[in-house]
Amino acid sequence: MNEISMALKGINVFCDLVCVVGEGVKQIDRPAPHNDDQEFLDQLSLGNRVVNVTFSIADVAFTIAGADNATMEQLKQLETYSRTSNVFVQIAKQYNQMEPGFQGKLVFIERGIVAPTVDVARSIFESDAYREKGLLGRLSKEKNPIQYEECKKRLDDSVTGVRNSTFIRAGAEFSVVSSAAKTIYQRLADRFIPLRHAAGANQANAANNVFSLVALNRIPDEFANDVILSRYICPISQAPIRFPVGDPDGTHVYEREEIIAWIRLRHTSPMTRRALNEQDLVPKPALQALINHRLRFHEQHLMAYVAQSPLYQLNETLPADPNLQGNANQENPNL
Repeated sequence: MNEISMALKGINVFCDLVCVVGEGVKQIDRPAPHNDDQEFLDQLSLGNRVVNVTFSIADVAFTIAGADNATMEQLKQLETYSRTSNVFVQIAKQYNQMEPGFQGKLVFIERGIVAPTVDVARSIFESDAYREKGLLGRLSKEKNPIQYEECKKRLDDSVTGVRNSTFIRAGAEFSVVSSAAKTIYQRLADRFIPLRHAAGANQANAANNVFSLVALNRIPDEFANDVILSRYICPISQAPIRFPVGDPDGTHVYEREEIIAWIRLRHTSPMTRRALNEQDLVPKPALQALINHRLRFHEQHLMAYVAQSPLYQLNETLPADPNLQGNANQENPNL
């Protein structure tokens, strides 16, 4: 067994282990109330994942022990049955928990269809490869060059199938495509929704301000390539400017906090190297208005996405007991 084949088996074991751990953690951290159908599918999925990871570990163990091709072929045939059943389980599970919108459909296709289906294909390719290896050994003794070359070609095709399906499965399991396809608003929501929940229901203004992009002291990294905001980059931080101020000669614009910190340390302009004081900085109200307007534009789109986010809905529809919340608030000096 060459190093590449062993590495592919290692990737498969890793994917199966990650899936088992993920399913297990989900079972432990399941919020209440919860969907009974989804709970059943999750338990069924976890059981199937455990069986699959057992096959993966057995595959590595048998390979290291030097099992013959016939034994490995039989192991792979049994594994194929288990992974085929996983296709139906994952389709039902991912469909039942599919989020609305394009992103949700993409995750469903990746994790509900592509990952388990390609996983079955990988198992079949491996079974075929062991069969062809056994046949290749017999043909080498019979000295039949034509059949030998045909068998060798089929083996090469099977090995290529194993390699390709392993990488495709790994990418689909970790939602590589859907993660790359996330919009800036989805990434912002993933970051801000937990912060809003942490702000507390009794601090409605603070909680709502979490989604206020205008209230931020810096431009979020998600807007680094914004068609408007990216035009105004601070020469010190190399990031889009949130609060613009300029040199007295009007040749350069900076992020206010960045240029003030620079001046306090060096007392010169970072661009002209001339003497520069804080009181010399010139506000840029028109540019500030444009930046604020652009942030409000993005804030509207962010709120539209958040309103449909299952994570947001979960946090909003699972309120704490009013009496318990009130008593707890009295004991919390930070409120």
